[in-house]
Amino acid sequence: MYQKTRLQKVSYVFSILFFIGAACSTVWLLFKGESVSIVFKSNVAATAFFCFTSAIVLLTMATTNLPNLKIDKNIKQ
Repeated sequence: MYQKTRLQKVSYVFSILFFIGAACSTVWLLFKGESVSIVFKSNVAATAFFCFTSAIVLLTMATTNLPNLKIDKNIKQ
């Protein structure tokens, strides 16, 4: 198992928050979408889409196995 970096852990937390934001926006659209204007409805739909796609990207970044690219000076040649 590889060691996750601090930025990968932060990326994972934000991906969960973005998934929650996308779910909340979608639920709001389903229950309150009928009573608002089309402009506001499209704004919330765009927010849900942005949150969902950003969460996928952040989750991919958080779970990727990154190689160690540091040059070890202690290796004998």
